[in-house]
Amino acid sequence: MYNSCKICNSDVLTENRTYSLVRCQSCDLVFCSKEYRENDFKVLYDNLYNVGNNPKYEIHSGVEYNEMKSGKIAIGYNRRKLIKKNVRASDRVLEIGSGNGLVGLFLKKNFDVQYTGIEIDHETSKKAIAFGLNVINSDYKVIQNLSEKFDVIMMWEVLEHIQDLDFCLKLLKKSLSENGRIILSVPNYDKRLNYNNRKDKLYQSGPPIHLNFFTERSLKNTFKYYGYSIDNIRQKKLPYMNFKNPDFLRLIWMKCMGRFQGPTLYLITSA
Repeated sequence: MYNSCKICNSDVLTENRTYSLVRCQSCDLVFCSKEYRENDFKVLYDNLYNVGNNPKYEIHSGVEYNEMKSGKIAIGYNRRKLIKKNVRASDRVLEIGSGNGLVGLFLKKNFDVQYTGIEIDHETSKKAIAFGLNVINSDYKVIQNLSEKFDVIMMWEVLEHIQDLDFCLKLLKKSLSENGRIILSVPNYDKRLNYNNRKDKLYQSGPPIHLNFFTERSLKNTFKYYGYSIDNIRQKKLPYMNFKNPDFLRLIWMKCMGRFQGPTLYLITSA
């Protein structure tokens, strides 16, 4: 159980009793106060990807994998734009949470880079390796065993899953080359403000899947605390296109009125 901020060790106050979330009174980070064991996460991700009929992540992962086999490499507008702006030929690129290898395959087809992926789920990592990608089946801690420094480290919707942020962000900093940069995305905790009567609803996965809940302010504060430079931070500008969602038109209206909180945060930072 965390009794103080797991980043800056400042006092915390209860934020959300339903999910045992607390908010740091200094850096503003919201996180789960309960600590989980390593084995808890292994069981969790095996259940999400592999166990039972239609496990939660396998549904999306399976569709994505079939599209990749057919030659469709759809990484989305925002990721594509960030990669094209920040990845150069011959860069050493590390992707933490590489999944089926979607981004790795995009890089392989469009950039002459040295790519390494890290994927925690065994079955998912095998799919990426089958595409000829250099992918390690492990969690991010395996970086300690890698000798090279990386010019670009990518984490797409990963940082919210990391329990030991202190260890992770220190390790990433050591793993960057002299002019290296981190490109990442996380869910925007403030997107809950788009909804009335939200009470303790998160509008994203709760613990133990998501453990950290970032706003623009807390994401910047977190990286600044570890001595990173914030090169750029922004929200996804529009809600996800889903005309079947009864909230979609209302969210578009909020965007027009300047009151919309984008669902995703994108950060570019350097050591």
